[in-house]
Amino acid sequence: MVEFYVEPNTTTIPLGRQGENLARTIYFELSELISNYGDGTATLVYLRSRDSAPYVCDTTQSGNMLSWTPTDTDTAYAGAGKCELRWVVGETLAKSIVYRTSVTESITGDSTVPSEYESWYEALLEHISEYEIASDQIEANTRNIATNTNDIAVLNGRVDEITTLPEGSTTGDAELADIRVGADGTVYSNAGEAVRTQIADVKSAFNDITRQTYNLVSYILKGLTVNASGGMANYGGTTDMVVAPVTSGKTYTIKTDDNSNFVGAFYEQKPTASTTASYNSQRIVSGPKTFTAPITGFVAFRTTNGYAQAQMVEGDSDKAYIPPLSAVDLVARQTLDTITTTAHVTEPVTGVVTDNKTMGVNGTERDVPGWEYETFQCAEGESYTVITYAGQYMDVWIVFDSSNHYVAFSQLPATTPIGRQEKTFTVPAGGVKFCVNNRKADGSISVVKNLPGGEKTVNPNMVLIDDVPLPDVLAMISGENLLYGKTLCCCGDSITYGADMDAEGFTDESNCIVYQSGANGNFTETTSNFRMTWNWQIAERNRMTLYNAGVSGSTMQGLADKNGFSLANGRYTKLPDNIDYLLLWFGWNDTAYGTLGTITDTTNESFYGGYNVVLPYLINKYPYAKIGIIVPFGCDVAHREAVRLIGNKWGIAVWDNYKGGTPLYYGKEPDVGVDSSIVTANQAKFQANGAHPNFKGHTELGHMIENWMRGM
Repeated sequence: MVEFYVEPNTTTIPLGRQGENLARTIYFELSELISNYGDGTATLVYLRSRDSAPYVCDTTQSGNMLSWTPTDTDTAYAGAGKCELRWVVGETLAKSIVYRTSVTESITGDSTVPSEYESWYEALLEHISEYEIASDQIEANTRNIATNTNDIAVLNGRVDEITTLPEGSTTGDAELADIRVGADGTVYSNAGEAVRTQIADVKSAFNDITRQTYNLVSYILKGLTVNASGGMANYGGTTDMVVAPVTSGKTYTIKTDDNSNFVGAFYEQKPTASTTASYNSQRIVSGPKTFTAPITGFVAFRTTNGYAQAQMVEGDSDKAYIPPLSAVDLVARQTLDTITTTAHVTEPVTGVVTDNKTMGVNGTERDVPGWEYETFQCAEGESYTVITYAGQYMDVWIVFDSSNHYVAFSQLPATTPIGRQEKTFTVPAGGVKFCVNNRKADGSISVVKNLPGGEKTVNPNMVLIDDVPLPDVLAMISGENLLYGKTLCCCGDSITYGADMDAEGFTDESNCIVYQSGANGNFTETTSNFRMTWNWQIAERNRMTLYNAGVSGSTMQGLADKNGFSLANGRYTKLPDNIDYLLLWFGWNDTAYGTLGTITDTTNESFYGGYNVVLPYLINKYPYAKIGIIVPFGCDVAHREAVRLIGNKWGIAVWDNYKGGTPLYYGKEPDVGVDSSIVTANQAKFQANGAHPNFKGHTELGHMIENWMRGM
């Protein structure tokens, strides 16, 4: 059996390979804990790599030593975990130490967490004070920097001594002098000061980012507005609704670049096109709108000029919400190991209902048909939140003492139409019960008791936004995603347009802005019934702006009766001015109706010539765009080879799915030797009618082409 002794400077404890059972013993020396805090009991709490909550380990305490022999349950998940050694003296948690753990991957299966861990862990949590949580967090964050203040002082002194040596003392004088100059031009007295000061700035900036993680994600409901009752309504496609999360009691400001008219409403759940508001805000005529969120949920506000010009900031912070089109600092993605968040704990409470009566402030009941009041027991200093829906004023609380005399009274203002009402209050001195009046037609009331909260550290992978782990969301909106927020223009025929799309290939919701080209080359915005083509799916995943310039029956050759793309003053001259990615996909109709020509052709009277007319124009107009051409399927070998040669001639990227070593979609070149039965099966699976891709075919193409685009 392997034995591992945890030393004072140990930060990571190796638990062995995944699935190992009773293969090693971990020893924790308790002498220092006993010396500093007195006799007590040691407990080890363990959080595996994939778990959201820890459990108590099976350990043995003998004298000054605690031993833990991990089982196959403890080593079920490969990866990094954490364990915490807790030293409890009497009823007090005197000290806790956090270590990282590692389990090496193997081919064993998963095990389960012992069912009894929850009750054990909950019992432990009852002994943790707010100070202890903060203390543990500080210790965990600083353990890797140094073991004590003396070590840090000694290390700093050595660095300062080295970096202030007289010139010529070391061969690295020039490098050390350069280190003293900060990124902002500040010259520090020595290299050690320069490094420490700037690292502290980086940590501070990173903390600012992680504190706002939950406030980053918004989305857009296109073509909608808020009507008089707070519901969503179509406004002719001229307005958009921007949705962002809010926290009750926090102040926010909505801004638009042109101070255009907008109106907002609040929702307990994420709103959709058919959602009714929980609470309406006031209509705004112009200028910024500052408000305090009445609930924890979502705000939706209207802007007439699109989402890209709208912004919402939190009132108590100078840091703006980061909309999807902006990038999150890559540091946040690379170093986000944990998130510290505040836990808000509430406990639902029930009272005694008295029907067809209300309670007056003098403690006297009144007969009022259609109303009721509910009585709740309470104690001085306790905090409660009352939630109700009302069409007129609502008695939020009437607090009585033991003699049934009221000691406090309040009511909410009138609201029209019926809206969600919420009031939080603390029971004043002498209070033993409170009553809440309610008009039954407005719906029931609910009351929760607010319990002391605290801070907790969570794994970012356990934080889901629309079922996507938080680190993946950050990756989508950070510098890791080269496509995010860019403009994509796709030119082609019916395959690019999405002809013969089956029913599952349409949607009325789109997170990307889409413009569709007509036969004349002019673009119009699509606001509903989006075709989920291969290019739309790429744009949707990456929140791009899509210009779909696909026209059914089109050729690259300048054939007038086929809406040839290379016609003089034709569609290729009417593309938008700003393009980041430009893809061209022609060949099927050219094979059927046109002339191949040669690589030296300079007019639009052939397939080669059409490309030789179009590409120089596009390369000159979009000097910084990523331009690519796609080897077509459904055409002859000569046209596929022509696309490859054209790409070589003009030095642009070519996506070639017909060569060997690439995933099979529609077919392969004859010399590849693919089995014909596989080709037949793929075409039946991905094609709607032998020519046009179905929805699954567009999905397959979208993933393959997107991966190619990332390398352009």
